[in-house]
Parts: sequence; structure tokens; C-alpha cells
Amino acid sequence: MANKRCLQPVSVVVSFLFLFIFSFCQVTFGHAVLIEANPPLNSQVEESPAEIRYVFNERLEKRLFYIRVFNEHGELMTDDQAQMSEDQREVSLELPLLPNGTYTVTYHIVSADGHPVEQSGYLTVGSSSQQPSSWYMLNVVNQQNHEGVSIDRMLYYAALLFLTGWLFWGIFFSFQEETNEATYRQWLQRFRHFFLFSLLITGGLQLSSLLRDWGIASLIPELSKSLWGWTWLISLLLAASAYWILRKTKWIDALWILLLLVIEGLVGHAITFSPAFLTVFIDIIHLVVATVWVGGLWFFIVFWKSARREMIRFYPLFSQAALISILVATGSGLLLTFLFIPKWSYLIKTVWGILLIVKTALVLAVVLVAQSVRTKMKLNQVDQLERLLRIDFSLMIAIVIIVGALTYVNPLPQNKPLYWNEKRPSVHLMTQITPKAPGDNQISVHAKMVQADREVKLVEVSLVNRDGKVAPIQVPVEPIDSEVEEIGDAFRAQGPYLPFAGNWTIEVRVRDSNDDEKMYKKDFTVY
Repeated sequence: MANKRCLQPVSVVVSFLFLFIFSFCQVTFGHAVLIEANPPLNSQVEESPAEIRYVFNERLEKRLFYIRVFNEHGELMTDDQAQMSEDQREVSLELPLLPNGTYTVTYHIVSADGHPVEQSGYLTVGSSSQQPSSWYMLNVVNQQNHEGVSIDRMLYYAALLFLTGWLFWGIFFSFQEETNEATYRQWLQRFRHFFLFSLLITGGLQLSSLLRDWGIASLIPELSKSLWGWTWLISLLLAASAYWILRKTKWIDALWILLLLVIEGLVGHAITFSPAFLTVFIDIIHLVVATVWVGGLWFFIVFWKSARREMIRFYPLFSQAALISILVATGSGLLLTFLFIPKWSYLIKTVWGILLIVKTALVLAVVLVAQSVRTKMKLNQVDQLERLLRIDFSLMIAIVIIVGALTYVNPLPQNKPLYWNEKRPSVHLMTQITPKAPGDNQISVHAKMVQADREVKLVEVSLVNRDGKVAPIQVPVEPIDSEVEEIGDAFRAQGPYLPFAGNWTIEVRVRDSNDDEKMYKKDFTVY
């Protein structure tokens, strides 16, 4: 009965968190984000481009990337391999002369932290009646696959923290009774199994995604040269060695913990931000203090009833370590947030920021519960601690789940192409800005008059910076030939008309053959 009562608050918290996290499952998961594309995805060019070039917001894995171009028959247009720039942020592919037509362009890259990102879109060369509408592309093709945030990542981080934390306290605390030592070893064995299982599942899912695109013959040599491949293999070796080398010598246990956490730091968010040495170091410190807190609290949960005297002796050691851990975790978390995001306002614009705010609130709740536990211990009211320990345990599980999600969610808001469909009684307007990022963009407008006796005479486009930094920017859209009659007259311009990030408004003025003029506006944000 006691165990059931202990699990009740845990099940409530876990259920709530899974609902909360997966309600965002379609939003900005993954890491590397496309910030510049030339030519843009889902665009039309007059002549065959010499190359396709994609620039990302962070450093990429040196291996396991490609750009492929297919014609309408699914035939590959070039066998040449894509090339990566020295700073590992840019991928390009030289193209042969492409005849007029519509092509499918697809790319696949792996973030430096090991997370795959892939996307497809169309490229129309010249005028083509085969060009799909922007709205079809929005819903069917222009979907960026980031592999999502998944339960396996949460389980992996839970296994990592529980195993390293349990082993950490086994180094610094010795049991006086053999039965408690035996219980400790039983739980250590369970955590070994849990960690190895979660590592195999996480790696297996990653490998299955890569196998789909590369095949076994090409994948093995590529993995052997990639950071993710090496770190996963070393983690697997450490997980296997845990069955033979742990609990023999304390310094070996400490070195094993340190190696595992350093490897985890090398494939987390921190490796993709500058300066990488500093961000990785802070991230490792953050992992160490989380390990101390999770392992110590689980000590209390396991041994509180069966070895209360041992836990009363353990409490002063854990209390001091937990206080230091929370202080260091708070400081390192603030530093990482400062290094990860350029503006604090981004915290409320991304899933990563929202989860971080929730995690911060839970940590504050942990501090309050810890203070209550400390007060009860000072007053020697140990019989009243069970409820507080259940609450603390529930908060710990919630925080571990959020940490697992945070490792797979992008800290930065993403720029996505603007697709704006405006249907009014007099005109149907379709406007597209691609990639809708600072720098070079393609802006296209399709306008069709509803009344058959009227035609589009003039279309004017301007971009207004709502932050007041610059005067309105006139976009010199020019009429282009379009063989797709149902989407109306087409106008397009390409250039650096979005010079910097900020809040913008696109204004489209449409004048018909009777010289009646209407203006339509759409607000958007560039990050």
C-alpha cells in the first residue's frame, strides 16, 4: 500500500508532462535550421542555377549529408556529391544544365549534436505548367523532418542520471549493514540494464533513419568518421564494461562516471554553440550536479523504510551536496541559456523556452520541499518526512522528463517560409516569402481578380519594419510568365529585402483595370 501511495503523485505528474510535451510535437523539434537557401526551396528561377547552396544556423556533422535533385520521372539529375564548407555550416551541390521543368530537391544533414534533419521542396526552372501551388507545397512537401522528440530520449536521460547518480553516492557513502549493500548492488544492476537498453534503443532508432538514406555499405565508413558514431560506440563500450569494472575500485567508478558525462556533453546542444569549449564544459558541470541530486534522492526513496538509520546518517552529506548542486545547476543553466539564445524574449516563443520555464518552476518547488525536509530533520520529526519525500521524488521525475525533452528541442525559434493566402470578394491573393530569413529572399505574388471583366493592372509590394529601424522597403516585383491560369497573374522579386531580424509587415497593393486599388497586409517575424 505504501508503494502504491508513493507512486500516485508520480503517475499524475508523469501523465501531465507527457500530455504537455507531446502537445507540441509538431513544433520546432530538431536542431540545425536552414537559414539561407540559394535558390530558395519551393521557388522558380528563369535559368538553371549553377549550384544549390544551403546555410544552417549551427555547425553540422562532417559526414552523413547530401543534396539530391530529381526530375518529374524520379531520375537523379547528377551523381556528384554535395560539398561542405570549412566552418561546417554550408552545404552545396554543383548542378548540370537543367532543362525547363519542375524538380524535387531534397537534403539530409546531421547536426553536430547527432540529430538528423531532412527536407524536400520543389524548384521550377523557367515557366512550367507542372509547378504545384504554394499551398499544396506547404502541406505536402515543405515539411521538415527532425525525428521529433521521443520517449526514447527521455528514457535515455533518465537511465543516464539514475545510473551515474546511484554509482556516485556508492563512492562516497558506505553502508554499515550487508543487507543494505546487497540492495544497493541489486539496484545498480537494474540501472545497468536500464541504461544499456535505452542506449541501444536510442542508437537503433538513429541508425534505422540513417540506413534508410545510406544503406549498410555506405553507412559503416561514414559512421566511423562522424562524431556521433564515435561517441555512441564509446558509450556502448562503457555501458558494457559497467558489468565488469564497476564497484571494484572507487577511482575507476569516478572515472567511468566522468567519461560517460563528458561524452554526453559532446553530443548535446552545447557542442553546436560558440565558444564550444565553454558551452560543453558548462553543460558537463550541469550534468554532474544533476547526477548528484537524482542519485541522492533515489537513495532516500529506496532505503527510507528499510534502512532509516542509514538514511539519517546519509542526510547531512546529501543535504549539503543537494544545496550546492541546485545552486550550481541554476548558475550553469543561466549561463547556458545566455549562450544559447540571443534574446530572452525567445523563451516564450519556442518549446525549448517553455519547457525551461516549467523546469525552473519545478526546481523552485524542489528548493521549498528541501527546506521543509531540513526543518523536519532539525526538529527530529523524521516520521513526517515520507510525504515530503514522495513530493520531492515526483518533482525529480518531472524534471528528468523535461531534461530529456530539452536535449532534443531547438533553443532558437525557426524561420519558416511565409505562405499567405488572402481571399477577398474582389481578388484572390497568394504571397510567398522564401526562406523568410535575414538576407536574400524570393518574394512572389499571385493575384487574380474575381470579376471576369477585370484584370490585374499593377501590383506593388513593400516591407515595413514594425520596430521602426528603417523606412519601408519597396520590393520591385516584376511580372513573370505563368502557365498556371488558376493562380492568376504572377509577380516576383529576389534580393536582400529583409536585411535583418525583427518584426515585419508585408504590404501588397493591387490595382485593377478600372484603377480601383486595394491594399492587403500581413505581419510576420524574422528571427
